[in-house]
Amino acid sequence: MRVLDRLDAHVELLSVPVGTTAHYKSLDITPGRCLQRPKTLSPDAAGWLELHDTHPDGATFKGWMLAAEPALGVFESAVYDVRMVRCEGNDVAPAAPPLPTPAVPVLAQPSGPDAPAQGESTGEGGQAVPAGGAAPAQGASPAAPEYGGEY
Repeated sequence: MRVLDRLDAHVELLSVPVGTTAHYKSLDITPGRCLQRPKTLSPDAAGWLELHDTHPDGATFKGWMLAAEPALGVFESAVYDVRMVRCEGNDVAPAAPPLPTPAVPVLAQPSGPDAPAQGESTGEGGQAVPAGGAAPAQGASPAAPEYGGEY
């Protein structure tokens, strides 16, 4: 974390482990999660932060801050400017784990008045095909209009 005290223009670089709270003057900083992109992608880091200025009427912030896009998560304080710089340490998660493969559902056999009768099977479009094997006739597609030649 990089903290700027606007009153004296002092910049402090703080390393705060995930799950702990650091104190800088009247500011409490608690990172809840830190994500760092893998080295194969462009560098970026994101942190879930809880910030609280203990001054009377001090600002608070709960949300994500991105190192590459600091304007997306802004701590609105008249005294401090806080920026996410990077993640480091053992609690850094480089990427989300892969999603599990969903189970293939088993389809139940149809039953009821619309189900094919014993000895019948279903043809294209779910229509019943009689036991004799002859499927219902399909309509012919309309002929293309003739324009007197090829294009």
